[in-house]
Amino acid sequence: KTMVFMPLIEAQRYFSRPDQVDVLEVVVEHPERIGQMLRPMQEVAGPTLHLTDWRKRNETFFTVLEVERNVMFIILSLIVLVAALIYGSLDRLGLRTAEANSDFLLTQLRTAIETNVGLGLPLGDIRIIQDLIERARASDRQVLALEVLSPTGVSLFNTDRGSIGETIP
Repeated sequence: KTMVFMPLIEAQRYFSRPDQVDVLEVVVEHPERIGQMLRPMQEVAGPTLHLTDWRKRNETFFTVLEVERNVMFIILSLIVLVAALIYGSLDRLGLRTAEANSDFLLTQLRTAIETNVGLGLPLGDIRIIQDLIERARASDRQVLALEVLSPTGVSLFNTDRGSIGETIP
């Protein structure tokens, strides 16, 4: 379709339609209030004139926008869900990693202590144990304290040196 803008009188003369109007477009100052303006316009125009507004002419466009908004909401919801699942997995993975690190650290300490005890040295005389537990604590910031107890519950080696020699209740 082609649209031409020209004075009404010249258009009526050109199309040989004197005193006739096929389409009349009205531009209003507040298009969001068109619903309030249609009824008075229809009363003035009469029942034979069909009025349509910008909302009806663009109904398909607004429907597409509504569908797009709903689809975007669903997509964003799925993204948030996947992010939450990934975060939960990473959190669990972090816990498993920390647990594995702790197990490895304790296994190394136990092996070193058992090796020295296996050589016939009394547990309280193996001074290297204090260095081992202090290095182990320094190497892993998640380890708060390490302590080696005698069979009777006395602290022999401790990263808190003030607790060495105390009995654990």
